[in-house]
Amino acid sequence: MPHPSLRGQLIPFSPIRTMFRLADEMERAGGGPVFRLHVGDPDFAPPASVIEATAAALRTGKTHYA
Repeated sequence: MPHPSLRGQLIPFSPIRTMFRLADEMERAGGGPVFRLHVGDPDFAPPASVIEATAAALRTGKTHYA
């Protein structure tokens, strides 16, 4: 199996990969369903309040992470 280059080894581990690993571990351990909300596209619309809050934030220029 090929090994990553030195430069590739310096890339920090993605936190989302931790979420995948934790979800897998919880699923294997049993004890209840694991809802994988960290991936995919939901098959339902967001609540109207979320849509309105998003639109208001966009209108007022609140488009950055922090």
